[in-house]
Amino acid sequence: MSDSDSKAAMYKAFAAAQAEFVTVKQTAVNPFFKSKYAELSAYVEMVKPVLKKHGFSFSQPTKSDEGGVSVKTVLYHESGELIESEWLTLKPDKNTPQGAGSAITYARRYSLTSFLGLVSEGEDDDGNAASAGKKDSGKKAGAAEKGATGKKEEPEPADTGKSDKLSIEDSLTLSDQLVIRMDELLQGGENAFALKNWWAKHTPEIGTLLGADKKRVEAKKNAVKKLMEDAPTPEETSDIEPF
Repeated sequence: MSDSDSKAAMYKAFAAAQAEFVTVKQTAVNPFFKSKYAELSAYVEMVKPVLKKHGFSFSQPTKSDEGGVSVKTVLYHESGELIESEWLTLKPDKNTPQGAGSAITYARRYSLTSFLGLVSEGEDDDGNAASAGKKDSGKKAGAAEKGATGKKEEPEPADTGKSDKLSIEDSLTLSDQLVIRMDELLQGGENAFALKNWWAKHTPEIGTLLGADKKRVEAKKNAVKKLMEDAPTPEETSDIEPF
């Protein structure tokens, strides 16, 4: 079989596999935003038997450097041909196994879904909902309530002993999502004013995080604040309190 024939066979098989991919159910829950999304494992469970049926296997190599952790998806065909995606790079909040692991998992999911053309049953909300936030939460974080004197007062810090704190698992999940979303905003070229708005909207849920997870998010906040130092302060944003 010539190179052109083997490539043609691979592309034909890939088209047949894509026709059999089904919409993935969203079974994972974002604990704070009460929204659902599809986990990496759900996509892998769906595509593996279909790809195997049509002579494919895949891998997702990773690498790391000063720019962050990178992932790509490589699809191997029984003909000996392969096709691969571009590298997708994310920068972890900290140079720790936990930080790198969260970024790699996030990158693997988006590399696989975009490369194979996969979809879930609705919009993937584990990252997007975090950027939008809850309307009520945004309003509460946007301005402090006025006291009896008419002056604005700083909101009281969250009581770490209160029952509104998340469980260990939910706190870790939410902190991972917030950290990765902030990193995406930074890498996406958002200006400091947009980042300031984003932080204000997410102050309430940050207060529900447990100690170690809250420190991780606050560490990312310090990087965001450096950009905010040069942010414009238009009059229409005067209702947003500094932090």
